Amino acid sequence: ESVDDGDGTLGKAEFKEVLELLGLHARPPNVDEGVPSSKLFDTRFEAWWLEADAYKAGVVDMTQALGVLPDKVCAALEADEKTRRKKVAYRELLLMEAEDFDAEEPDEADLDPIQRALREPLRGYQPFKLETRAPDPAPAAWRDDGGATGKQCAAPPLPEDGAVREGWRSLETHQLIAVERGLEALPLILGSTLLQQLGVVRISLPRNKIETLHCFSEAPAVGCRGLSMLRELRLPRNNLKCLPEDVGLFRQVEQMDLSGNAL
Repeated sequence: ESVDDGDGTLGKAEFKEVLELLGLHARPPNVDEGVPSSKLFDTRFEAWWLEADAYKAGVVDMTQALGVLPDKVCAALEADEKTRRKKVAYRELLLMEAEDFDAEEPDEADLDPIQRALREPLRGYQPFKLETRAPDPAPAAWRDDGGATGKQCAAPPLPEDGAVREGWRSLETHQLIAVERGLEALPLILGSTLLQQLGVVRISLPRNKIETLHCFSEAPAVGCRGLSMLRELRLPRNNLKCLPEDVGLFRQVEQMDLSGNAL
């Protein structure tokens, strides 16, 4: 209404006057931080006029103007405000730096003893050295004196027929456990008729010297077929180099630990 002469259209000069009325006119450097500048205002004006005057008629009606101005004006006003804030913040930063730089150093005589001591550098100060402490070694499983204070020694091997004591105990528990007993093969008692009938569901022989799961030369019944009822097999840190061809007969095995071997 302020710029319309009654024909319902806006010429280029009237379009520019509309932008100035909406607060987008160029500012001098001493007003609103000089934002927007005359160059920025001319750039916006030319771009928006080309977008509004799509038909190159030299005039735009209200519909064309309203299709371009609202979004453009809101975005431009917000951008100008951000630019002003950045300029104000930068000027204040420069002022604070200048004040800190020009501040006079207080005289040592004017300071109390505590402040004077705090201003002096810490002489002879050395930060604590980073201390790394390795955890104590695990206690040995076997000692030469049979107690906990003797020297570490190898575990005493069982008789050649293998884990007889643990083997007979397995008749009641259905599990065979022999830790670090120097066994070079599976206990031969696994091939007995009684154990074949009752079955062993768990075998745990860690830290031995077992090289194979078969003992055909000494007890043909000791093998995967004779241990078909096995559910848990744990042979970590032995000397296994390969698995037998009939390892697939372990159809009921749910857990198997063969870590630390030479497979």
